[in-house]
Amino acid sequence: MPRFCLLPLTVLLGWCCTGAAPQPNPGCAPGAEIPSFYVREVVGHRPNLAICLVCRYGERPVALVCVKKLNDEVASLIERVDRAVDAGRGVGLRGFAVFTQGDSAEMQPRLAALARQHKTTLPLVLPVERGGPSTMQLPSEAEVTVLLYRGKTVASRFIFAPGELNETGIKQVVAAIEHLPQR
Repeated sequence: MPRFCLLPLTVLLGWCCTGAAPQPNPGCAPGAEIPSFYVREVVGHRPNLAICLVCRYGERPVALVCVKKLNDEVASLIERVDRAVDAGRGVGLRGFAVFTQGDSAEMQPRLAALARQHKTTLPLVLPVERGGPSTMQLPSEAEVTVLLYRGKTVASRFIFAPGELNETGIKQVVAAIEHLPQR
């Protein structure tokens, strides 16, 4: 085969083999690095202070719940995640829930009420960046995204579209959180 024909073939093969098709949500896919971002704690140790919990938790295993809409299923998920994180605190497990949508002034009393009603100690936070941490590239179609990470690298994720979060999904998330410290 003439040499001038090999160059276009090589370029074509290189383009096809490198995965030129876009990957869905590469920012929060397993194996991706969790970026640092600032939040304001509504319920937590430092209320109203801008802090980076990703930085604070460092290399520890972390359960991160990203929520667009607060509802009864999300409240149940938060309560169960809080219990799982509390049970694993002795081995370094941490967690927090960031609420990415809604007006901050409206969300603060709702989150405080959620924490009181369900007796949770899980930090419930609002992003400093309006609309949530864009550097995470969360799935736009998801109402709830749960990222389990260790050493700032995503180990597993759970994505729930509107209406998909149910008891089965919550049990799967909790089971994965309970196994996160041993990975």
